[in-house]
Amino acid sequence: VPMKKEKDMSIDPTMKMVVMHSMKDDKGMAGTIYWSQDKGNAYLALHNMPMPPKGKQYQLWVIQDGKPVDMGVISNDMVEQGIMHKVAKSVSAGQAFAISLEDEGGSPNPNMEQIYVLGTVS
Repeated sequence: VPMKKEKDMSIDPTMKMVVMHSMKDDKGMAGTIYWSQDKGNAYLALHNMPMPPKGKQYQLWVIQDGKPVDMGVISNDMVEQGIMHKVAKSVSAGQAFAISLEDEGGSPNPNMEQIYVLGTVS
């Protein structure tokens, strides 16, 4: 199934767009989540994210009632190619989304000092 283009997602009225802004002063990185809350589907697009160092991987989180919930690791291929991809896990609720840098394979809890981008659901 071909991915919808990011532009199509942004004009879909059932999609919430959550822009995650850089938490690091010197980087212009960002991420965008397109989230269909009623269906639980979420799509992630990355912007200007540097390739993780060897042995590290980005991980996506949804913040639910103040607690981070693991939404899975982001493949380095996706970072390199800058393509949008469907988040593997269903998201039914959340107040914010974040991406952290973790050891390869992910972590049960985010390294709060390594949160690269964060965005609040409006």
